[in-house]
Amino acid sequence: MACHAVQEDYIHTALLREKASSTYIGHGVTMPHGDPDKVLKTHVLLFKHSEGFYWQEHEVKLVFFLAITPQDIHMNKQLMHVLAQLDDSAVEHLSRLDEVAFKQEIFGLIQG
Repeated sequence: MACHAVQEDYIHTALLREKASSTYIGHGVTMPHGDPDKVLKTHVLLFKHSEGFYWQEHEVKLVFFLAITPQDIHMNKQLMHVLAQLDDSAVEHLSRLDEVAFKQEIFGLIQG
């Protein structure tokens, strides 16, 4: 990959992971991820869609695409804890924010 954050086959491992079991966590949020051993530097990519789209059989408005190294795997649990607290109203609100406000609110939620 151009940013050298993951090995070339990381995306393939994420697709295989999604086929094995959905990464949808509820309330319009999904957290796809691949094999941590294929990650060179931890990153989380954020995508939002105010109208929503279908992720398998679920309507999704927020996607947190994780690329987390084995050393940073604790971040996955922390992020999951934060995202599990989001309800439909919070997801709707976040999905309608502009890019700057969205990033600020997400970082605020993660930092507590």
